[in-house]
Amino acid sequence: MVLEIDGRVWRCVLAAGMIGVLANDVAAVRGQDVAVQSKAEPDEGFVVAAEVVTGAVAADPYIPRDEVQGALRISGSQTMQQMVSLWADRFQELHPGVKFELDCRGSEGALPSLTRGEASLVALSRLLSNEEKAAIERELGSTVTQITVAWDALGVIVHPDNPIEGLSVSGGRQLSGGTEPSGEVSTWSGLGLSGEWAEIPLEVVGPGAVHGTRTWIDQILQGSVVGGRPVREAETRDEVIRRVASERGALGFVSLSHGGLETVRVLPIAGEDLRLRRPVDAEIVDRSYPLLRPLTLVTVKSTGSAEQGVTEEFLSYVLSRSGQEDVVKDGFYPLNRAEWRIQREQPGATQER
Repeated sequence: MVLEIDGRVWRCVLAAGMIGVLANDVAAVRGQDVAVQSKAEPDEGFVVAAEVVTGAVAADPYIPRDEVQGALRISGSQTMQQMVSLWADRFQELHPGVKFELDCRGSEGALPSLTRGEASLVALSRLLSNEEKAAIERELGSTVTQITVAWDALGVIVHPDNPIEGLSVSGGRQLSGGTEPSGEVSTWSGLGLSGEWAEIPLEVVGPGAVHGTRTWIDQILQGSVVGGRPVREAETRDEVIRRVASERGALGFVSLSHGGLETVRVLPIAGEDLRLRRPVDAEIVDRSYPLLRPLTLVTVKSTGSAEQGVTEEFLSYVLSRSGQEDVVKDGFYPLNRAEWRIQREQPGATQER
């Protein structure tokens, strides 16, 4: 569908941010085997306190170099759709001569738009692989820059009646709570549940392979004997939540940034240290919660072009205090001071001033 709203062209699926699911390499963690690292009680929910996140914004104020004008074409992540729109709205107020064309149909289908010259920036809800970056640079003969602009917390959700205490996402481990490595986990008994839950089939729900969230989950949860298990594909994040809320054996990964999780349980997660951590304020702001992923903007440097100047000025805004406050408005998490400094040094990230 193509829409034009307030001078901006949108090509998009009319759906809230998609989620990612993959059943690879998730190991059950029993409460007696790990330490729960959290200040929150289970019923307190998983929303980061606004004052904590806002206080974490460490970027400098935005100071425009000059008023720029021209077209800026951004394609990519459905997860980042609303955040990109916030940036575009504010940037247009400061630079009314810039027209945005926004395409929000998914990260994976957007990457070729760089090589075809159809996008100035690609919003990607994961990191480029070294192979992807090298392939684009070989084809175009130009430098590819990927800038981390925000963080998203993913959560593992289960039916509200599911008694499992938590999950581990440490590398190289199967979806299992104690079975042999060669054993396939098909029911919740494989995750350590007993009684009526032992024989309930485990079903994974998620988006298709065109979405960056799915690719990100694929990348961090590798090496499992259950990696080939089928995934029931859902059209939207809300659909995944509805299925998990209504089907007792379902398990999903969702972005926690946009709420709507009252009908499911969000599980504590353990990383390599086997400490269960809840996705709450301090655990996310200090980056100790294991399921954090970078949200990025990818561009190809085109020296001297008018579009390059608009792109660099826009990136200056995104990495400024104003741009990072827009990140918080959309429910995501801003860069800390050290991260901000690193991203500001990326080639093409800012205009020379």
